[in-house]
Amino acid sequence: MMEFKLLRQIKKEPYSLYKRTGDITVQELKRMYGIYQKYYANTRYEIFERDFLEKTGVFFIIEPKNNQIVGFSTVMERDFVVDGKARHAFFSGDTIIEKEYWGNRALTRAMFRYIISFKFRHPRTPVYWILISKGFKTYLLLANNYYSYYPHYGEKNAHLKDFVESYCKEYFSEY
Repeated sequence: MMEFKLLRQIKKEPYSLYKRTGDITVQELKRMYGIYQKYYANTRYEIFERDFLEKTGVFFIIEPKNNQIVGFSTVMERDFVVDGKARHAFFSGDTIIEKEYWGNRALTRAMFRYIISFKFRHPRTPVYWILISKGFKTYLLLANNYYSYYPHYGEKNAHLKDFVESYCKEYFSEY
Protein backbone atom coordinates (compact mmCIF):
# COMPACT_ATOMS: atom_id res chain seq x y z
CA MET A 1 0.00 0.00 0.00
CA MET A 2 1.52 3.25 -1.07
CA GLU A 3 -0.02 6.69 -1.10
CA PHE A 4 0.36 9.05 -4.02
CA LYS A 5 4.14 8.87 -3.96
CA LEU A 6 4.62 11.05 -7.03
CA LEU A 7 2.38 13.79 -5.63
CA ARG A 8 4.26 13.74 -2.30
CA GLN A 9 7.61 13.87 -4.14
CA ILE A 10 6.49 16.86 -6.19
CA LYS A 11 5.36 18.62 -3.01
CA LYS A 12 8.56 17.39 -1.31
CA GLU A 13 6.49 15.91 1.51
CA PRO A 14 7.29 12.64 3.25
CA TYR A 15 5.14 9.73 2.12
CA SER A 16 4.28 6.37 3.66
CA LEU A 17 4.87 2.84 2.52
CA TYR A 18 3.68 -0.43 4.09
CA LYS A 19 5.80 -3.57 3.90
CA ARG A 20 5.22 -7.03 5.28
CA THR A 21 7.87 -8.18 7.76
CA GLY A 22 9.20 -10.85 5.40
CA ASP A 23 9.86 -8.25 2.68
CA ILE A 24 12.11 -6.01 4.81
CA THR A 25 15.78 -5.90 3.84
CA VAL A 26 18.62 -6.03 6.35
CA GLN A 27 19.53 -2.48 5.30
CA GLU A 28 15.99 -1.24 6.07
CA LEU A 29 15.98 -3.02 9.45
CA LYS A 30 19.33 -1.47 10.36
CA ARG A 31 18.06 1.99 9.35
CA MET A 32 14.99 1.44 11.56
CA TYR A 33 17.24 0.43 14.45
CA GLY A 34 19.41 3.52 13.89
CA ILE A 35 16.34 5.72 14.36
CA TYR A 36 15.15 3.62 17.31
CA GLN A 37 18.40 3.87 19.24
CA LYS A 38 18.45 7.67 18.89
CA TYR A 39 15.30 7.89 21.00
CA TYR A 40 15.63 4.92 23.38
CA ALA A 41 18.48 4.18 25.80
CA ASN A 42 19.91 0.75 26.63
CA THR A 43 18.90 -0.93 23.36
CA ARG A 44 20.47 -3.82 21.49
CA TYR A 45 20.00 -4.69 17.84
CA GLU A 46 19.34 -8.36 18.62
CA ILE A 47 16.38 -7.51 20.88
CA PHE A 48 15.03 -5.01 18.35
CA GLU A 49 15.30 -7.55 15.53
CA ARG A 50 13.66 -10.35 17.54
CA ASP A 51 10.75 -8.07 18.47
CA PHE A 52 10.40 -6.86 14.88
CA LEU A 53 10.25 -10.39 13.46
CA GLU A 54 7.15 -11.07 15.61
CA LYS A 55 5.28 -8.25 13.83
CA THR A 56 3.12 -8.56 10.71
CA GLY A 57 4.57 -5.51 8.98
CA VAL A 58 5.80 -1.96 9.17
CA PHE A 59 4.72 1.46 7.95
CA PHE A 60 7.66 3.51 6.74
CA ILE A 61 7.78 7.28 6.46
CA ILE A 62 10.04 8.12 3.52
CA GLU A 63 11.73 11.46 2.86
CA PRO A 64 11.28 11.99 -0.91
CA LYS A 65 14.40 14.14 -1.44
CA ASN A 66 16.75 11.24 -0.70
CA ASN A 67 14.36 8.26 -0.42
CA GLN A 68 15.52 7.78 3.18
CA ILE A 69 13.44 6.16 5.95
CA VAL A 70 12.78 8.89 8.54
CA GLY A 71 10.24 7.07 10.68
CA PHE A 72 8.34 3.86 11.11
CA SER A 73 5.58 2.13 13.01
CA THR A 74 5.35 -1.63 13.37
CA VAL A 75 2.03 -3.46 13.35
CA MET A 76 0.90 -6.94 14.27
CA GLU A 77 -2.44 -8.48 13.41
CA ARG A 78 -3.77 -10.97 15.94
CA ASP A 79 -6.97 -12.68 16.89
CA PHE A 80 -8.17 -12.85 20.48
CA VAL A 81 -11.28 -14.12 22.25
CA VAL A 82 -13.87 -12.11 24.23
CA ASP A 83 -16.98 -13.80 25.63
CA GLY A 84 -16.30 -16.89 23.53
CA LYS A 85 -16.13 -14.96 20.24
CA ALA A 86 -13.03 -14.51 18.11
CA ARG A 87 -12.05 -10.88 17.55
CA HIS A 88 -9.45 -9.33 15.26
CA ALA A 89 -7.01 -6.64 16.34
CA PHE A 90 -4.21 -4.53 15.01
CA PHE A 91 -1.51 -4.08 17.61
CA SER A 92 0.72 -1.03 17.24
CA GLY A 93 4.30 -1.75 18.12
CA ASP A 94 7.19 0.67 18.08
CA THR A 95 6.53 4.04 16.48
CA ILE A 96 9.48 6.35 16.07
CA ILE A 97 9.77 9.38 13.82
CA GLU A 98 12.84 11.58 13.43
CA LYS A 99 12.19 14.81 15.35
CA GLU A 100 12.32 17.06 12.29
CA TYR A 101 9.36 15.10 10.82
CA TRP A 102 7.10 15.22 13.88
CA GLY A 103 3.62 16.46 13.00
CA ASN A 104 3.78 14.87 9.56
CA ARG A 105 0.51 13.10 8.55
CA ALA A 106 2.05 10.32 6.41
CA LEU A 107 1.75 7.72 9.17
CA THR A 108 -1.87 8.65 9.90
CA ARG A 109 -2.72 8.27 6.21
CA ALA A 110 -0.94 4.91 6.04
CA MET A 111 -2.79 3.48 9.03
CA PHE A 112 -6.11 4.74 7.69
CA ARG A 113 -5.49 3.05 4.31
CA TYR A 114 -4.43 -0.15 6.05
CA ILE A 115 -7.61 -0.38 8.13
CA ILE A 116 -9.87 0.58 5.20
CA SER A 117 -8.20 -2.07 3.04
CA PHE A 118 -8.85 -4.68 5.73
CA LYS A 119 -12.49 -3.61 6.04
CA PHE A 120 -13.00 -3.92 2.25
CA ARG A 121 -11.72 -7.50 2.42
CA HIS A 122 -13.63 -8.34 5.63
CA PRO A 123 -16.62 -5.98 5.79
CA ARG A 124 -18.48 -7.87 8.54
CA THR A 125 -15.51 -8.37 10.82
CA PRO A 126 -15.23 -5.90 13.70
CA VAL A 127 -11.65 -4.80 14.13
CA TYR A 128 -9.92 -3.32 17.16
CA TRP A 129 -6.75 -1.28 17.48
CA ILE A 130 -4.66 -2.15 20.51
CA LEU A 131 -2.30 0.66 21.44
CA ILE A 132 0.03 0.81 24.40
CA SER A 133 0.22 4.45 25.38
CA LYS A 134 3.34 5.61 27.17
CA GLY A 135 2.34 9.24 27.30
CA PHE A 136 -0.17 11.97 26.69
CA LYS A 137 0.72 12.50 23.01
CA THR A 138 0.07 8.85 22.16
CA TYR A 139 -3.18 8.87 24.14
CA LEU A 140 -4.30 11.86 22.06
CA LEU A 141 -4.21 9.59 18.98
CA LEU A 142 -7.20 7.81 20.46
CA ALA A 143 -9.00 10.87 21.75
CA ASN A 144 -8.58 12.83 18.50
CA ASN A 145 -9.27 10.04 16.00
CA TYR A 146 -11.79 7.62 17.51
CA TYR A 147 -15.26 7.98 18.97
CA SER A 148 -15.06 4.79 20.95
CA TYR A 149 -11.94 3.95 22.93
CA TYR A 150 -10.88 2.68 26.33
CA PRO A 151 -9.69 3.86 28.76
CA HIS A 152 -11.63 7.04 28.19
CA TYR A 153 -10.91 10.21 30.19
CA GLY A 154 -14.68 10.71 30.63
CA GLU A 155 -15.11 7.11 31.85
CA LYS A 156 -17.09 6.21 28.70
CA ASN A 157 -16.90 2.93 26.78
CA ALA A 158 -16.48 0.72 29.83
CA HIS A 159 -17.73 -2.18 27.67
CA LEU A 160 -14.30 -2.18 25.95
CA LYS A 161 -12.50 -3.00 29.20
CA ASP A 162 -13.14 -6.74 28.67
CA PHE A 163 -11.57 -6.49 25.19
CA VAL A 164 -8.44 -4.83 26.50
CA GLU A 165 -8.11 -7.25 29.41
CA SER A 166 -8.72 -10.32 27.23
CA TYR A 167 -6.14 -9.24 24.66
CA CYS A 168 -3.54 -8.43 27.31
CA LYS A 169 -4.10 -11.69 29.22
CA GLU A 170 -3.76 -13.70 26.02
CA TYR A 171 -0.61 -12.03 24.71
CA PHE A 172 1.05 -10.34 27.69
CA SER A 173 0.14 -12.60 30.61
CA GLU A 174 3.71 -12.66 31.89
CA TYR A 175 3.44 -8.93 32.62
